[in-house]
Amino acid sequence: MTSAHADISALIPAPADRQAELGWVLDGLLNAQRDVRHAVAVSADGMLVARTAGIDPADAERLAATVAGMASLTSGLCRSFAGEAVIHTAVTMVGGMALIIGIPGPAAGSLAVLTTANPDIGAVGYACAELVKKLGAALSVPPAAGVPGSRAHR
Repeated sequence: MTSAHADISALIPAPADRQAELGWVLDGLLNAQRDVRHAVAVSADGMLVARTAGIDPADAERLAATVAGMASLTSGLCRSFAGEAVIHTAVTMVGGMALIIGIPGPAAGSLAVLTTANPDIGAVGYACAELVKKLGAALSVPPAAGVPGSRAHR
């Protein structure tokens, strides 16, 4: 292993470590908002990035796939009818709501939150908006200097 490779790998957490770290951030939302049951962060390509501790891993993967599909559909709807970008999508269900909020930035993706029945949607929405800012920053890993093909190398 070259020293340049060792330096880069030390800067980027392993995927499992990153998922656990961001899961802890999502658990903070769950603990702060009594109306939030589960949350997942999903990459732009539909991969599960993080999940709250209380959601079954298989359910989290299924939710991530659903969120990716809904994000794609709503983006297409927005582009087709002169919208610039989807800000959020809300689905009202018997027993709760699903909120899907876009994560801006180079590591674009989505935050999906499942609520209890009759949530304080203003409080949940505000907390999600604040969390999305943090997730956008956390998911945006700066390009590594000196790595061929990276933006910093050019």
